[in-house]
Amino acid sequence: VLTNEWDTELADSIHRFGPLGTLTCTEVIELLRTTKADEQRDHILITLLDLNHAGMDVAGKVVIRAFMPLALGYARTSAATRDLYRHSRFDATDTVLAAFWEVVATYPVDTRRTSVAGNLRGRMMKALRGFGSHVGVEYNTSDEYLEDLVNGDAQEPEEDALEELRTLFTWAIDTE
Repeated sequence: VLTNEWDTELADSIHRFGPLGTLTCTEVIELLRTTKADEQRDHILITLLDLNHAGMDVAGKVVIRAFMPLALGYARTSAATRDLYRHSRFDATDTVLAAFWEVVATYPVDTRRTSVAGNLRGRMMKALRGFGSHVGVEYNTSDEYLEDLVNGDAQEPEEDALEELRTLFTWAIDTE
């Protein structure tokens, strides 16, 4: 979807990117790619992240687009999404992009103003560990409870404190 939106709406659209000036989204990507000095690249990325945090969604989409080759590679090679990629490369790619959206939206622009590209990559890897932590986990559920769910007869069991403790300890042992 992001590629479609980029091709049809964003690539040639003109926006005011704060101190970077009035540019098309493609020109901003090119500016990022051709800038050799780390300080200048950091300035461009921080500007885009600041604008995104201030409500300019297009700036965030430009950052996502700039890191798209990296994200696509992570979908295939990251331990968190490798098994998912074997099943569905689209789901793995969507998972990585969702993780990167989270990283862009929560990037600490006030405290991390240098090595921004490296920090974004590192934070993406950290976020992916959280996204992939549930893959391959099995949950033990009684057959009766599942049958009740299927038949529409499921009722919330009334648990007392002892039953809740038993459930907690069973979960802890199963996830060890």
